[in-house]
Amino acid sequence: MDWFEDRARDVADMSAGAWIALASWLAVVALIAALVYAWRQYQRAQGQNAELTQPNVAMFMEPSATDWHLIELVVKNFGRTPAYGIRFEFANPPTVGKYESAYEDRYVDITELNLPAEIPYLAPTQEWRIVWDSALDRRELGEAIASRFHGAVTYYDEPTTRDSKQKRHQYRSTAVLDWATLHPVERLELLTTHDLARQEKQKLELLRNLLSYYHYAANESREEVLRAEINRMRAAADELRDRYRAQYNAPTNNHNNDNAFEEAHTMVINGKHRRDLI
Repeated sequence: MDWFEDRARDVADMSAGAWIALASWLAVVALIAALVYAWRQYQRAQGQNAELTQPNVAMFMEPSATDWHLIELVVKNFGRTPAYGIRFEFANPPTVGKYESAYEDRYVDITELNLPAEIPYLAPTQEWRIVWDSALDRRELGEAIASRFHGAVTYYDEPTTRDSKQKRHQYRSTAVLDWATLHPVERLELLTTHDLARQEKQKLELLRNLLSYYHYAANESREEVLRAEINRMRAAADELRDRYRAQYNAPTNNHNNDNAFEEAHTMVINGKHRRDLI
C-alpha cells in the first residue's frame, strides 16, 4: 500500500508542475500577442499621422475672380507641409485657341497651354494658377477643340539636396479637367446705378448721332443720293441685325424681320439686368 501511495503522490506532484509550466507558457504567448498588437497600433498611428502631415497637392479648374468667363487652371497645396518639385503629367495636354492669330474666316489654330516644366515650391494653402481660356471663346470653337483632359501632378515632401540623408517621398495626385462640368456660359448680369446711367448716356449719344445724320441727309434734294443713303442705312441695319442674331444664337429665318430686334432684349428686375431670348 505504501508503494502505491508514493506513486500517486509522485504523479500528483508532476501534474502540478506541468500545470505551472503550461500557465507560464500561456502568459508568455499572451504577452507576445499584446506586444504585436501594440506594435501594429503604433505603426497604424504613425501612418495616419504621416498622411495628415504630408503635402496634398491637387489640380483643378475654376472661374476667375475678376472676370467670370475666364477659366483658370489651379494647383493648390491643401496639406500641412510644403510640397517640392511639382510637375505636370498629361496623356493629352490641355489646349487653347490662338485667338491673337485668327484668320479672316474666324478659323483659330489650336495649341497646347503653356505650362511650366516645374513648380519649385508650394507652401501649405499656397496655390499657383494660370488663365487657361475663355468659356465664351471656347463655346464658339465647339467640337474643334477638346474639352476633357486626364492628368496628374507629382510632387515631393522634401527638396532636392545632395547632403540630405533622409530619403524623400514622391506623391501623385490625379485629376480630370472637363469643361462640360463648368456652369453654363450664360449668367445673370448685376448692374449698378452707375452702369445704368452710363448705358442710358450711350443710348442718348447714339440717338443724337442718328438725328444729326438725318438732319444733314434730309437736306439733300437729289433723289439718287437719297436712295444711296437709304440703301446704305438699310445695309448697316441688316448687318447689325445679323451680327446680333449670331451673337445670341437667335434664328435667322424668322419671317417677321420688322421685329428682329425684339427677339432679344434686356429685362430689369429689382435693379438686376437679365438678357432673355424669346
